[in-house]
Parts: sequence; C-alpha cells; structure tokens
Amino acid sequence: MVEIAEAGDHYIAGSRKEYFSMLKKSLGGGAIISGTVYLKFLIVNLGLVRFFENILLAVNYAGSFLLIQFANFTLATKQPAMTAPALAQLLDGVHTKQGLEEFVDRAIALMRSQAASIFGNLAMVVPLVIAIQVGIMLLLGSPTMSAVKAQAIFHSVSPFSAAFIFAAFTGVLLWLSSLIAGLVDNWFVLHRMQDVIAYNRRINIVFGDIRAARWGQWWKNNISIVAANVSLGVLLIYGPTFLGFLGIGMEIRHITLSAGQFAAAATALGWKTFLMAGFWLGILGVLLIGVFNVMISFSLAFNMALRSRDLPALDRRRLYSAVRGRIKADFKSLLFPPK
Repeated sequence: MVEIAEAGDHYIAGSRKEYFSMLKKSLGGGAIISGTVYLKFLIVNLGLVRFFENILLAVNYAGSFLLIQFANFTLATKQPAMTAPALAQLLDGVHTKQGLEEFVDRAIALMRSQAASIFGNLAMVVPLVIAIQVGIMLLLGSPTMSAVKAQAIFHSVSPFSAAFIFAAFTGVLLWLSSLIAGLVDNWFVLHRMQDVIAYNRRINIVFGDIRAARWGQWWKNNISIVAANVSLGVLLIYGPTFLGFLGIGMEIRHITLSAGQFAAAATALGWKTFLMAGFWLGILGVLLIGVFNVMISFSLAFNMALRSRDLPALDRRRLYSAVRGRIKADFKSLLFPPK
C-alpha cells in the first residue's frame, strides 16, 4: 500500500505554496469535468439502449478521471479515499507528543486541502459550463435540455430530495475505488507483474527489451492510479445499476458533476431561474452533497486505516480529541494556510 500512500500525498497541501498549487490543480480538474458533463448529456441524448449507454458513460467518467490524474490536476472528492493511507502512516507514532502533533498537523492540512480543491473545482466548472451552454444557445438557438429536464436537475440536488442519501452512497463508491486500487496494486507486486511484462518474449520481440522494461516500470508506478480511476468510473455507473437489479433505487451525487449539471440547467432556464426557489435550494444542496461525499468516503477509509494499525480505543479518542482541540483553537487554519 506504499504506492497508495504516496499517491495520497499528491492530495495533501501543507505549506502556503502547496495550498495555492492545490488550488491551481483543482481549477484544471474542474475544467475537465465541465467537458465530462456535456459529454454525458450527449451520450444520454443519443437514445441508445441502456447497455451501450452505460458503457459509454463509464468510459466518459473513467477517461476524465484518468486525464485529471495524469495532467497532474485534482478532483476534490477523490482525495479522502486516497489520502487516508498516507495519513495512516503517521499513526505509528501517535503515542508520543511529537507524533500526535505531526498527525494533527497532517489531518488539518488534509481538511484545508479539501476546502481548496472543492472551491477550485467549483470555481472552474460552474462558469465554464455556463459559458458552453450560452455558446450552444447562440449557435443552435436552444439549450442542451428542456425546461422540464432542467427543473428535474434542480430537484435532484434539492435538500428536500434523496440527494444526501445518494451523496453518501457516492462516498461509499469513492472509498471502494481506493480499496480496489490497493488490492490491484498488491496483486501486481505479489505476482511480480513488472518482471512478467519486462521479460515477456512476445513483448520483447515486438518492442525490444529496453521498451519492455520501461513498460513494466510504468505499470508498477501507475497501476494503483489506473485501477482507482477506472474502477471509480465503472462504480459510478454500474453501482446504481446493480442495486437496481435488487430493487434498490439508488443514484450518484458527486459534487463536481452535480454542480456542473446544476449550472447547465440554470443557464438553460434563463434569467427566470433566479426567481425559482429550486435554484436557491439547489445551491445549498450541491454544497451539502460535497460534505457528504467527503465525510463518508474519508470516514470509511480512515476507520480502515485505524483498524490496520490496531490502535486501542484510548488512542483513538486521543486522536479525535486532539483534532477537535486544534480546530477550536485555530479554526481559520481549516480554510487558509498559515504564513
């Protein structure tokens, strides 16, 4: 799980410089998701049978997540599941005062990084989605959705709908993707797949031994990243589908995707959207969706990390108490980095 922990460090900003770097990276992630939103609209509007539609939607999500990762951007809701292993590495020293302080510093930095990344994602995806919708309306004379569809999107993120249940379910899927990434990474190392690729006779004949060795090394460095992003894309589509077979109606509510769809719907309705109660409730709902995404995925991943270290109940209470104490003493450190 060392590679997972190292990937998690990519999502934690400790210093002020790292904080603003995280903010810039999250802007890039939001830009890519704006394209993901409209590509989803296009796929749904094709009217394909559900089997092929789900395949295209899963490819859309997985491809977008991979693009964000390899472009060195960030997607806010992926952070908690990926950073829990990185945070867990500090648990071995929490029995000492210095170790406990290091853990609390890291935990606060993680929460602060969450705030920066969510803000960056939303600050880019919302205006970019609006601009694209306006451009489509000017070119085609009509928006990408009807007024009925737009109002349905408003309702889908309303605090008075099942949005929070769906957001919590999405948090579970985020956690599962990190779990799958760890399992695939362990399988890769256990079966020495790097050597299998590097010394494969057919690969060596076609590409040469040097390229084969590089290919094996690339997969060793990136197998957990690919597994996490591809599995997340698949889970977001086929998780609700599988539960639907069991008679459990479940949907996904992902803050960045939901914010993009909400912005597209609001733009499609025009200026009258500001007079609708659903618009203002939707803004609140989108923000709370992010809270549930982050809270559920991180709590599941972090509890697993605590179990992996087999910490006694007393040490766990000390951790929670120390984090709460830091928040009460310096609340603004959750939102802004120290000088």
